[in-house]
Amino acid sequence: ATLMAQGAWMAAMLLAVVAARGGVVALLASTPYVREAGIGALHAEHLPRGRAQGWLVITAVVLVLLGGGAAFGALVLLSLLYFGLRGLMIKRLGGTTGDSCGALVEWLEAAALVLMALLA
Repeated sequence: ATLMAQGAWMAAMLLAVVAARGGVVALLASTPYVREAGIGALHAEHLPRGRAQGWLVITAVVLVLLGGGAAFGALVLLSLLYFGLRGLMIKRLGGTTGDSCGALVEWLEAAALVLMALLA
């Protein structure tokens, strides 16, 4: 049966959107913001890191409960992609910018959809 036939398409869409935006929260909470006047500078500066990390864990648990094993597998692989991209940002830019946050969203969304299609 296809991903659509299984009804898992809804979980895949939810996972893609939520995981990608969660990646930005994780990035801003854990990575230096390199532009003082950048659009994301205020977000990075005032982000309550402890609460943000707690909500990321809760969100991941909810996504796995909704999407099952495929969602768990996708989140593990998306985490690897996130850390790889974060490492590249730190190496090339010394941290993150608003543009790199936007790029992260696009990479994670696309990867999440592909992974859910392959894993479901």
